[in-house]
Amino acid sequence: NPATYGSLEVGVLTDPEDMDSFVSMYNAGTPSSRDGVGNYMGPFSFGNANVANGRIALRYTSTSTYSTYAWNLDDFTVELIPNCQTPTQVAVLGVAAYTVTLDWVENGDATAWNIEYGPAGFELGNGTVVPANQKPFTVDNLTDGTTYDFYVQSNCGNAVSTYSTEVSATTLMMGQALPYFTDFSEGGWILNNSTSTNKWAMGTPSNRDRSALFVTNDGTSAGYTLNAPCGVSAEKLFEVPAQPTVHVEFDVECQGESNYDFLKVFLAPSTNEYPASVGSTPSYATSAYSNYAFNFSAYASQSNHSYASSNPYKFNLTKGVVHIVMDVTNPAPNGGQAKLVFVWRNDNSTGTQPAAIISNLLVGNPTCPAPKNLTVSNIGESTAEISWTAGGEETAWVLEYKKEGAAAWTELNVTANTYTLTGLSSSSSYSVIYREVFVTNFSSRTFRDAKIMYNKRECKEIVRKFWGKKNFLFHE
Repeated sequence: NPATYGSLEVGVLTDPEDMDSFVSMYNAGTPSSRDGVGNYMGPFSFGNANVANGRIALRYTSTSTYSTYAWNLDDFTVELIPNCQTPTQVAVLGVAAYTVTLDWVENGDATAWNIEYGPAGFELGNGTVVPANQKPFTVDNLTDGTTYDFYVQSNCGNAVSTYSTEVSATTLMMGQALPYFTDFSEGGWILNNSTSTNKWAMGTPSNRDRSALFVTNDGTSAGYTLNAPCGVSAEKLFEVPAQPTVHVEFDVECQGESNYDFLKVFLAPSTNEYPASVGSTPSYATSAYSNYAFNFSAYASQSNHSYASSNPYKFNLTKGVVHIVMDVTNPAPNGGQAKLVFVWRNDNSTGTQPAAIISNLLVGNPTCPAPKNLTVSNIGESTAEISWTAGGEETAWVLEYKKEGAAAWTELNVTANTYTLTGLSSSSSYSVIYREVFVTNFSSRTFRDAKIMYNKRECKEIVRKFWGKKNFLFHE
């Protein structure tokens, strides 16, 4: 009978000489009735107790002559209950693609609240705050396939409470239409990290100059902890057409360790799951696992891994940034949904930084093929001829160049695929890049990375990607 173990009550004692004056406010139960070892109790609320004329007291009751259980009490804290109390037991009641419904316990008389939310891991105070005048409350205008943290604060009119502890929720993912391009500066991907030290993140890592999907161990820089084994994944759902293959391109920089720390990529059925694993390697993250996995054998020469050809279903030890172009088998050849998944795994031994860094992802064939074959020729004392091959029917481009060490690029709008740069400094190194911009309804948006612009009148819907960069040196 658990009652014989003894129970502990918290209350108010008005007369220390009279045990009958004890008024119980909370029964903490028995050691075995809470968490099995009795490691936690409280906080206990005395909002209706007349503590001013009494003492906070603890009463232990047991009907047993002995017990192997014991109460060990320490670290007491007594605080006045604030006029505006903090909500507790914040819970997620429902999740949709663009909404999350929350509920909580109001511990005072508040009838209005503030909800602050942001991407998982955001710092409280830097999120988006929405007022709520009812509970449950639905937070809307969210991004699909994104994990958010939520905090709730009571608004008592003349005062506000502190924020509650956070609760997290991941919005449902909608199938993304093709073609699709991302530089990972925005959300829309599900990051299956669990509690792993090494985890996927999106944005611009502090030790790189481009936005990316990258593995990090501190939330800001690209890098991983060598002795924290894991398997983590980042995924997005796509609507794929009825065709045998799907076109995929991306840039990747990835070091790691030979057969133990590496990147894997999958285009899989929408029902396949790639959950995170902490402390061990999930089956889908082994070297030999090949179901729906990308085969990187064509890129073995761009890896320093001596067994890259014989282990084609993983990629690491890249020679700088490698541009991957593949037409991969469509797991839904009759049309439907497919899931693109990036997986990082590492063991607990050695390795080389950084882990995987993915940027400039294109899925599906662009409506306007990209230009190619950027060349520099006829280099003079202060001039150079730049040319390229049109990818389709486009007749206008943006060309950029800058002197080595310069902070800003010079941008030129050109209408021919050959252009002569003039006014250059002799004996100087220059970089030339071309770029595309997203064009829709005859308006354009320029992206930070080097790209090329297509004719606005002929390419109404276009995605962008990194194509190339040429360096050349002028001699006197």
